[in-house]
Order: sequence, then C-alpha cells, then structure tokens
Amino acid sequence: MKKVSIIAMNTLKEAIRDRIVYVTLFLMLLGLLASQVITPLTLGEQIKVIQDLSLAFMNFFSVVIVIFVGTSVIRRELDLKTIQLILSRPVRRYQFIVGKFLGMVLLDIIILFIMGAGVILNILLIDKGIYYSMWYFHEVHYRALITAMAFMALQLVVLNAISLCFSTIASSSVLGAIFTFFLYMVGMFTQDLNVLLKMVHTSYLTFIITCIYYILPNLSILDLKNQAIYGIVPNFNQAAFLVLYALLYAGFLLIVSVLLFGNKEIK
Repeated sequence: MKKVSIIAMNTLKEAIRDRIVYVTLFLMLLGLLASQVITPLTLGEQIKVIQDLSLAFMNFFSVVIVIFVGTSVIRRELDLKTIQLILSRPVRRYQFIVGKFLGMVLLDIIILFIMGAGVILNILLIDKGIYYSMWYFHEVHYRALITAMAFMALQLVVLNAISLCFSTIASSSVLGAIFTFFLYMVGMFTQDLNVLLKMVHTSYLTFIITCIYYILPNLSILDLKNQAIYGIVPNFNQAAFLVLYALLYAGFLLIVSVLLFGNKEIK
C-alpha cells in the first residue's frame, strides 16, 4: 500500500505540473466570465441559464483534463524509459497501475473542487441581492448542485479508468486520447439504446443491442446537470445504485488495465 501511495502522489505532482491543466483552468475561467455577459440577456431565466452554463463548462473542461492527462501518464513513462527504472525496484506492475489511477483520481478531486468553487461563485455573482441570503435563494438549489458535482466526479473516475486502459495499449498519447474521447461520447448516448430496443422486434438484434448496452459505459446516468437546475436530487436507492455502478465499472476497467500492462512487453 505504501508503494501505491508513493506512485499516486508522484503521479499527482507530475499531473499538476502539466501545462494542459493550467490552460484548461484558464479557459474555464474565461467561460465563466463569458457566462456573466450572456446571462443578463436571458430575461427571467438568469439563474437557470447561469447554472446550466457553469455546470456545462465544468463538465467539459474537467473531461478535457482527464482525457489529455490521463492518457499520457503511462505513455510518458514508456517514452522516457523511466518505467524500466521504476519496475527495476521492488514495485509490481499492478501497484504501478493502481498508483497511477489513484493519482489521477486525486487530481480529479482537486480540479473539481477548484472548478466547483468557481461555479458557485459565478452563480452568486449574477445577482447582488443573494450575497446575504444565498442559502435561501429560492431559485438556486445548492444541494442538487453539489450532488451533480459529486456525480460528475464519479463520471471522471470511470473516464480515468477508460483513459488508463487505453494508455496501456495505445501506441501514442494522441491515439489514447482519441479512443478515450470516442468512448466518452458513446457513453453519453448509451441510454439511447433503450429507445432503439423498443424499435427492434428481432430476437437476435435485441440480444446484440442488449449486450452492447451493458458492455459500454453508461456515463449519461451519472450526468445530473439538468436535474440540478430544477432542484432534483436522486433518492438514496438511486444514488447508491449510481455510486455502485461507477465504482464497479471503474474497478473492472482497472483490472483489465492491470492484466494488459502485466502482459505488455516493455522495451
């Protein structure tokens, strides 16, 4: 466990030094500032629009960081040949993979905390009248907002596992990023396969579509941005199911990454 924690902390330090993190945070700030200009034009819907834009920016830019940083954490070690030095020590390959994954999860938590603080501040700034009554402002559902951010973190945990998996098999970071982005987009529309199932009446096609539905990551069920705007919070059973699904799927991909990396020939 100590070796895993050391690798995780080193991964976090390396990721924080990556320029893409700071560029993305800067773009996130510009997006929030732009929303302050756009929102006053939407008469009567300012709070809903600012929440929608802020959460959308938060989701988009956090995904960008995970894809670009996550797919390079192992590829960088392979390209720089530092992986040989690490594995020459009493470090098992599974410890290396788990440490890298946990390091990226820690980065997610830090990034989402910063972005989340920016989002809440951005919402507060839209109306000077809510500075002194922000927790009672009837149009802002803070519990739903924070819940949506928490499930956004779970979505990033799954995406981290996906990026790590592709990082172990892709020949370059660019290919890994492309594959991860593609699977992310597919995962955001996996729920639509249910609609397709209702339109199909052939048994073997139904079986194939059902298999695809359960194999692909269903990232859309972890996207609670729209619910947050209207103050909808999942009940305990729904939340428990979503948490369990995200952790089990990420755990499965982590095992796949360990197996792939364990059989990988390192030159």
